[in-house]
Amino acid sequence: MTEEDPRLPEPACLYGYSMDQLPELLGDQTDEFLDYALGKTYIHCQGADPCVEPHEPVYYHHDVLWYFEHRIWRTALPPQLVAELVFDARSGGVTDAQEIAESIKNRIR
Repeated sequence: MTEEDPRLPEPACLYGYSMDQLPELLGDQTDEFLDYALGKTYIHCQGADPCVEPHEPVYYHHDVLWYFEHRIWRTALPPQLVAELVFDARSGGVTDAQEIAESIKNRIR
């Protein structure tokens, strides 16, 4: 989880989420995120300090968070409650974004 937002795990790169992390984060929503990200800025991390390996491309945390908030979570719940529900789901072994969303929906019904 990041200090910036406890609902998402730490990015692999200082600049954001690597392409390798997207399937783990987004599951079957990865291709839809990439379509959304076509109009977004991203970075080509070459592995320079502080990163020890290249991460190409890297999608900024705020873009990934926006996608989660508006396309996956789609909730009007207070952010702290969502953070707690996501933490509970991840603690229970749920890692796929859609499964986390379903877990949240089931808990608030």
